[in-house]
Amino acid sequence: MDELVREFRDVDANLRLVFALSEVTWDLLYVRDDVADTYSESDFEATYREHMGNRISAGNLRQTIEGGEYYGEMYFFEDIVVFQFPSTRHEAVVVSYDWDETAPIADVFEIAKDADM
Repeated sequence: MDELVREFRDVDANLRLVFALSEVTWDLLYVRDDVADTYSESDFEATYREHMGNRISAGNLRQTIEGGEYYGEMYFFEDIVVFQFPSTRHEAVVVSYDWDETAPIADVFEIAKDADM
């Protein structure tokens, strides 16, 4: 996972955080120093629970929309973009960047697509 974090960091210096979700827990892999105080353990716990719930319910959408292989999801906020890349039904990597019109969205998806997560 260290290599994966490095690749996401190389894409854009505005990488905020990377964390992994697994079947039973989550693991913070990287958080940028200037935003570390923005997040709490309860934030990651809530995201973990939401991920598990979404994995159960999102299958129908992926089956309905026939667009090729499913790689991940993207969430846009006013100042942040978040990517969620599931590797199995109960595992995923979540990556967050500062958001503006120059955010390298295609590059981030390419790294996730090529990664062995």
